[in-house]
Amino acid sequence: MESSLNNLVKSLEAECNVEWMISVLKSNLQMDQASRLDRWEDVKITSFTRLVALVYFTALQSFVTKTLIHILGRWIHLSSDGEHRLTEEMYLSFSWYFCNIGWKDLILKIQTAVKKELLSVSLKQDFTFNQLKETIDRIRTEIHAHKDFSCFVLPLEGKEQDFLGKYQGGLENGSCFMNQDLTKLLNETRDYLER
Repeated sequence: MESSLNNLVKSLEAECNVEWMISVLKSNLQMDQASRLDRWEDVKITSFTRLVALVYFTALQSFVTKTLIHILGRWIHLSSDGEHRLTEEMYLSFSWYFCNIGWKDLILKIQTAVKKELLSVSLKQDFTFNQLKETIDRIRTEIHAHKDFSCFVLPLEGKEQDFLGKYQGGLENGSCFMNQDLTKLLNETRDYLER
C-alpha cells in the first residue's frame, strides 16, 4: 500500500505542481498585472486542490485496501472450494484502478468543488482557523454531493472485463475473464463503498 500511495502522491504533485507555477511567476517579471493575477488565482486553486486531494487520496487508498482485503478474506473463509487463486488475483488487481485511473476523475471533482468555493475569495483575504474549517467543510459537501466513491475506485459496472483485458499485468496470460465469483466480490465492494 505504501508504494502505491507514494506513486499516487507523485502523480498528484506532478498534476498540481504549485512550486513550478510559482517559479514561473517569479521568473517572468515582464508579465502584465492582469496575467499575474490570473496566475496567482491558479496557484490558489491548485494549492487547495492538492491539499484536499492529498487527504482524500490517503484516506481512500487506505480504506480501499482494507476493504478489498476484508471482503476477499471473508470470501475465502466462506468458500468451500480452495481453487480460487485466479479470482483472488483478478479481484486484487482492481486495486490498481484507483491509483492509475480513478484518481484523475477524483481530482477533477475536487478541483471543481475548490473552484466553486474559492474563486470569489480574494488572494489577500486572511483566514481564521474557523473560516478555513468552514471553507473545507463546504468543499467536502460539494465533493460528496453528486456521487459515491465507488466510481473512482472501480471501473463502472459492466466495464470490468474491459479493465481486465487492458490491465491484466502479472496475471496469467489471457485467462482473465469475469466470472460469477469475481462479479459477486466486485458488487459487494461497490455496496460497501456506497454506504
